[in-house]
Amino acid sequence: MEQDEDLPLGRMHPLRGEAFALALSIETIRRARGRSNPRDFALGSAQWEEASLDFARDIRWALGMNDEDDEDDEPLP
Repeated sequence: MEQDEDLPLGRMHPLRGEAFALALSIETIRRARGRSNPRDFALGSAQWEEASLDFARDIRWALGMNDEDDEDDEPLP
């Protein structure tokens, strides 16, 4: 089977390691601050969903993005 380098963050994609390191860093920072991570809850539970959204906000922050960046965009129909 050919390598999946063309797949978005597939097994052999060069950015996969960087994405994994970023996620682990965010998890570690959240844990140090006493905040929960999505993996602390059952998949699909209300707590998991809340932690996942909060985790996504932290990733956006780490990438230099914030909620104000979305205000200029028109909402999807």
